[in-house]
Amino acid sequence: ERLSSKEYGRRARNDLPPARPTRAFKDVQRFFEEGRPLACDFALNVWAAVEDGDTSSIRWRWQLLRLQDGRADEETGLAQMEQAGAAEIFAAVQALRNLRARVEAAKRTADLYGVEVRCSPEGAAWLMSDEGPADLRRDWETEQQRWKAIGVLALSDGDTAED
Repeated sequence: ERLSSKEYGRRARNDLPPARPTRAFKDVQRFFEEGRPLACDFALNVWAAVEDGDTSSIRWRWQLLRLQDGRADEETGLAQMEQAGAAEIFAAVQALRNLRARVEAAKRTADLYGVEVRCSPEGAAWLMSDEGPADLRRDWETEQQRWKAIGVLALSDGDTAED
């Protein structure tokens, strides 16, 4: 708002390269998609961390962002696993199943949509390899095949999925 209503906003706009101003989230999404290798409709952030020093319980969390309008929802849970990477796979599978159920309830199919999964480097290594428990790998691969595209983005140690 201040970029258009205040004098210092006009000066700041004059210092920027020419561009069409917008307040529409869809226009912002389109701008960022042009620079991405994968056209995504959803961004899925997943986290996992050891629960209170108990190395057999991992707290997982997923947050799903609909890129069309910025709406988000999330879920958390506890998994009986020893490695955070495996718990991130578990969280990603849970989120994709949740999203697929909502897509199908809207009389659409998952193969129309792309999802970018954002996770830790450890989680990304698990998601892009053949590591992990066989049943969890099978669940991940099954979900992956149901979508138009699934991209995995490893966040560096200094980043967080909430940045």
